[in-house]
Amino acid sequence: MVFDNNKSLRNEFNLYFSRKFNNGSNHSLSLETDYILYSLNNNQNNEYNYYKENSLIQINNDRVESGASSYYINLKYSFPFENYKTKFGAKYFNTTINNTFGRKTLENDTWIGVDSVNNIFGYKESTIKSFISTSRQFNDNLGIKIALRFINSEIESIQKRNNEKKYSNYSFLMPSVFVNKIFNEVHDFTLNFNQSIKQPRF
Repeated sequence: MVFDNNKSLRNEFNLYFSRKFNNGSNHSLSLETDYILYSLNNNQNNEYNYYKENSLIQINNDRVESGASSYYINLKYSFPFENYKTKFGAKYFNTTINNTFGRKTLENDTWIGVDSVNNIFGYKESTIKSFISTSRQFNDNLGIKIALRFINSEIESIQKRNNEKKYSNYSFLMPSVFVNKIFNEVHDFTLNFNQSIKQPRF
C-alpha cells in the first residue's frame, strides 16, 4: 500500500522598476528582482507487510523533506547612439536546494535508516549573464542586429550518502547576428545566427 501526503509551500517576492528619461535622449532603465522560497514536506508511506507469529509487520517507510530557494536580479539599459540603438544588461541567478529522501526499515521495533538507498543532497548554483546588442535600420528595407552575450556559472553539489562532491565553473562568450532584407512586397530575406549553451544539471 502506498499513501502519498504531499504538502508544499511557495513564497514569492517580486520587484520591478523602470524609468524613461525625458531629456530628449530616449534612454530607458529597468530593474527587476525576484525571490522564491520552496518548502516541501512529503510523507510517502510505502508499506510492505508480512505476518510473523500471527502479527502484521510493516517493514519500511519513506519520507521526503526538502527546501529550495532561488532569486535573480536583472538590470537593463537602452540608449540610442547616432543611427544605432544599443542595449546592455546583466542578470544574476542563485539557486540553493537541500533535499532529504529517507528510507527506514523496522528492526526489533526500531526504525533504522537504510543509507544505501537514501538520497540526501545539497545543490548550489550561481550564474551571471550579461549582454550588449546594437541594431540599425539602414532604410525601410534593410535591418541588422548584432549581439554578444557572456555567461559565467558556478555549480557545487554534494551527495551526502557517500560524501561525493562535484564542482563546476565555466565561462562562455556567445555571439548572435540577425539580418533582414525586404526586396519587394513578395520577397524578403532573413539570416540569423545564434549560439547558446545547455547548462549541466545535477
